Amino acid sequence: ASTGVNTSAGCPWTATSNVGWITVTSSASSSGSGSAAFTVLANTSASARVGTLSIAGQTFTVTQAGVVVVAAPVCTLTASPAYIAPGASSTLTASCTPAASSYTWTNTGFGTSASSGTVMPSSTSVYSVSGTNSGGSSPTVSVGVAVGTALSSTLDMRTYVPAATEPAGYVSSVRVINNGGVSTAVLVARIDGTTGQVGAWGVLTTALPVDAAVIFTAQQIETALGQTMTASDRPRLRISGVTSPVEVQSLLRQPGGLYNEVSGFQSGSVVKLRYYIPFADMATSGYTSFVRVINPGLTTTSVSIAVIDGVTGATGPAYTLIGNLPGGAAQTIYSQDLEAIIGPIAVGMRPRLKISASTTLEVQSFIVQPGGA
Repeated sequence: ASTGVNTSAGCPWTATSNVGWITVTSSASSSGSGSAAFTVLANTSASARVGTLSIAGQTFTVTQAGVVVVAAPVCTLTASPAYIAPGASSTLTASCTPAASSYTWTNTGFGTSASSGTVMPSSTSVYSVSGTNSGGSSPTVSVGVAVGTALSSTLDMRTYVPAATEPAGYVSSVRVINNGGVSTAVLVARIDGTTGQVGAWGVLTTALPVDAAVIFTAQQIETALGQTMTASDRPRLRISGVTSPVEVQSLLRQPGGLYNEVSGFQSGSVVKLRYYIPFADMATSGYTSFVRVINPGLTTTSVSIAVIDGVTGATGPAYTLIGNLPGGAAQTIYSQDLEAIIGPIAVGMRPRLKISASTTLEVQSFIVQPGGA
């Protein structure tokens, strides 16, 4: 680079650099009009920098931009659908942030420029990809595609607390047990708690050995589903073994690290819960109740609630708890919301609750204890 110098004939002048990364390459002194040449070293920092030269008694400023630093990509890989019949195909899609310029696939035959492609496995298979840009390569991520003609078993879990609640101390996990005679892939789908609609299958594992029992965390579940749930979401989960029947335990980790199994429930068109701790007790003892009402059927139903006096056994008037609970849907109702419907219950009282519908319900009753246990 260079800059011109305009001065009278014979007038002497000098050119010097004031910073180490700029070097004057022309003569350090001259006279009359001319130019001063200089070179600038490459800026290896992400920050811009400013340097000066003193030329003919004037300050000449050089501003140099920083290097644009590109982070290595972080990628996810999805399969749609994740469960197929023999002879069907599934589309694999890699999504990377920042964008990847090339991809390294495993078990697909895809080229390095392909961010997606179609596979047609003859049996349950695992596919992997890593994305690369000028900043480096992503960790390898994988996804399974399960192949089968009919699911061996399907179980609907009643309670799921998302990974987003983990900072508050609460989070779900499921323990899947293979009691069949052959290894099996295990699938998971989300059942919307409000509508009861069942989402697409994801693969929790492509091979759960005979007699094995594996715990899958909320993060693993949501990765398999290809979605991140909000802390307020309370969906249900559908778990299925492809080639072998499975058993499933629903676990809830609470503040302090205590795990409780929350698979239990009472069932019927009329359910009389055994125990209820009022909302008022929360302020004095830290204990209170909440219930989860599930409609395992196919038709929408309304749900009513009444209080059964714990001393006399007398049943009070019925109130509408849920106006419309679609088939497959589930709602969690906390004590303060229950008592907004049935009226406040005094500290220390221990009534029962009668929950009724026109179809069979599954009802879970929980007690919140001091510290969240």
